Amino acid sequence: MPRQDELAADEVRLVRGMEVTTGERTAYDLARREPLTEAVVAVDALCARFGFPPAELLEFARRYPGARGVRRLPEVVALADPRAESPMETRPRLLLVLAGLPHPCVQYPVRDRSGRVVATVDQAYPAERIAVEYEGGEHFTPDRGSRDVYRYPRRTDLGWRVFRYAAADVYRRPTEVVAEVARAPRPP
Repeated sequence: MPRQDELAADEVRLVRGMEVTTGERTAYDLARREPLTEAVVAVDALCARFGFPPAELLEFARRYPGARGVRRLPEVVALADPRAESPMETRPRLLLVLAGLPHPCVQYPVRDRSGRVVATVDQAYPAERIAVEYEGGEHFTPDRGSRDVYRYPRRTDLGWRVFRYAAADVYRRPTEVVAEVARAPRPP
């Protein structure tokens, strides 16, 4: 077992001639040291990129009993979901969950009545037919904007309530974002 201030040989790899920590070691360090939201954003991205489940961080932590910040790993792991496709998909999910709403399904396929997928939404509460989407700058390009214009009515025609948020919403009005989703009408 390595000492607290040392890296084990299997925690380092060579990339383009430079030694770097592995994805798992980097996720472990960031999960312990960063503010909660940033820790989950990092774990989501690193787990997705390197193909390990967040729960492996708890096993990894056994190498370093008593390490600073290790007690918070279970919270980060419980909030992590490597299916998020960007940091700005993770942030709205955390707004909702940390405010007490249930964990939404991530990258949820919305199907029409014949079972064909008409859209995959960033986050969903399927029983309530609520979708929460992050709209980054790429959604405002002519090609992507045209596709989004087509997708939106398809979801609403199927009874889905779609909430679309940009970075300004997530950062400047998080309370309102949570309130809007929380008070969305539920289907009968």
